[in-house]
Amino acid sequence: VNGNNVTLSDAKITIQPGGNVGIGTVSPDNILHIFEEGNVASVDITQYPLKLEAKDNGGDFWNRMGVGIQFENTASSGSYISSEIIGQTTTSNGLGGNILFKTRRADTLTDAMIIMDSGNVGIGTTTPDTKLNVYDATADTSINVNTGTGGSYPKKTGISFGATTTSLGGDAKFTGG
Repeated sequence: VNGNNVTLSDAKITIQPGGNVGIGTVSPDNILHIFEEGNVASVDITQYPLKLEAKDNGGDFWNRMGVGIQFENTASSGSYISSEIIGQTTTSNGLGGNILFKTRRADTLTDAMIIMDSGNVGIGTTTPDTKLNVYDATADTSINVNTGTGGSYPKKTGISFGATTTSLGGDAKFTGG
């Protein structure tokens, strides 16, 4: 015990009177503050001060299951999970993995974006078959690239592919096969 802080110096854990917990630091700035100090002598070295791990004793983790982070908001009207990030195991041997992002829409958690183990990215779909697949079942889907800080858009840069029209902004050129 160090003053008002409870510190386990050998374990590098600090619990402050206000409830902040520090791992690897004696002065946590937030509810949970994790700090790892090391000698990073090469750009090839990555430090991972946080690891989330779950064990499935039943052997069923590989079917879109995994470990994740939930973001929950609490108000007087109740608690609601607003979003999730899930690391999915995609194969029974654990050699493949996706990252799935979920957001709350119309009071339901919905798959919003996925990064597949193949490198394909899906927005609005969890089964992208190209490097970038943008899908919306109820409306035209477009990718907009805009520049500038004000006024009307797009300014010289932009691309928008709709269900019935294709438009290019500015000096852009469209070529296809």
